[in-house]
Amino acid sequence: MDVYERSRPQLHQRLREVLGPEEAGTLMAHLLPGAYTELATKADLRQLKEELELKMDAMRHELRGEIQQVRADMYKNTRTLTLSLVTVMAIMNGIVFTALSLTFS
Repeated sequence: MDVYERSRPQLHQRLREVLGPEEAGTLMAHLLPGAYTELATKADLRQLKEELELKMDAMRHELRGEIQQVRADMYKNTRTLTLSLVTVMAIMNGIVFTALSLTFS
């Protein structure tokens, strides 16, 4: 517990003596808990925003690369499957025509 947190009850007691219980409670409710060094400034938020934008841009770039790789793989696999299917169909046609020619001869 830091010095600020330890002195809060003392400050509240003194405010009750000077201002009264209701006013002291109102004032204490408006005091932030914790140290003021923990507060973020607009500059902190801007820096965080810039860092997040850089990370998001890097992720977008990486994702685009991965999408292009998937497309290339799909193209390659489709081409391979199409050529395999054409080859199998040609072989099957050859077998059928050979069987038919042997049957009718």
